[in-house]
Amino acid sequence: MVGSGGNHGVGLLDCGECERCAGSHRLRDSGACVSGIIAYQAPRGSAPRCDMEVEELSSGFILQLTDDCDRRQSGCRIDPDAVQEAAALISASFGKGPDLLIINKFGQLEAAGGGLIDVISEAMDHGIPVIVGVPERLVKDWRSFT
Repeated sequence: MVGSGGNHGVGLLDCGECERCAGSHRLRDSGACVSGIIAYQAPRGSAPRCDMEVEELSSGFILQLTDDCDRRQSGCRIDPDAVQEAAALISASFGKGPDLLIINKFGQLEAAGGGLIDVISEAMDHGIPVIVGVPERLVKDWRSFT
C-alpha cells in the first residue's frame, strides 16, 4: 500500500486486482467486517461481454456495472444505475460498523466527482479506514479528492 500523505485512514492500493480480491476475501473470512466492492471474475462463455462485474463485500451480491457490448464496440458503457445500486448497498452496510471499506477502482466517474465518491466520503466521515485501487493515470485526481 502506498500512503496518501496523511489523509485520515485513506490509502492508495498499488497491488494488482487479483491480490486485492484475495486480500478482501481473507479479511472477510477471518471475521473482519468489510464493506465495498471488488472485481468479480465469472466464468465466461464464448460470447463477448464486458468484464466489469463486482462483488459487494458485505452482502456477497454480484453486480454488473456495464452494459454488455458486442464485437463492433471498442469499449463498454458504465451503467450509472448499477453504480448507484452498488453505492446504496455499500452505504447501507455502514450500519454494520465495518472495519474497512475497499473500493476496487477510483475511475473516471470518481475523478469527475461521481461514481462511488460519495460513499468514500461517507466512510471517511464515519472514521472507517478506506483502501482504494487507483490507476496511475488518476493519482493526481485521487490526491485532489483526498
